[in-house]
Amino acid sequence: MVANRVAISPRSDIRSTADAIRQGENAQVQLVAGLDWINARSKSMFEKQFLDCTSEQQTNLLEELAYKAKFNPLTEDGREFFQLMRDYTVVGYYTSKVGLESLGYPGLRTVWPKMPGCTHLDDPEHLHLGVAK
Repeated sequence: MVANRVAISPRSDIRSTADAIRQGENAQVQLVAGLDWINARSKSMFEKQFLDCTSEQQTNLLEELAYKAKFNPLTEDGREFFQLMRDYTVVGYYTSKVGLESLGYPGLRTVWPKMPGCTHLDDPEHLHLGVAK
């Protein structure tokens, strides 16, 4: 799958559960490393973690990653992470019902006219839903 010009799915096909797990683990490593990078950059710029920064400080840091005009050679790793998050956000939105509706996706009229209910209410994993059988 390609979102915002960058492939976010694996370069190789997923042929087994082990392949899918490995891909998920790789994505997790990338996301954790990216969040660590954001915090390290925030500490170097503002002497505090990203979430402890003001909205203005957070915006300044993220704009440095988002816009080519504000490019800083020291932020290349952060730019890669920001692009990855941007790609996942775009894919997540446009593969949701609201995103597909915004595109006018015709399949929603026939494939997804309403949200389907759970087809296996007897599953013990669903007891917390409180749905009568």
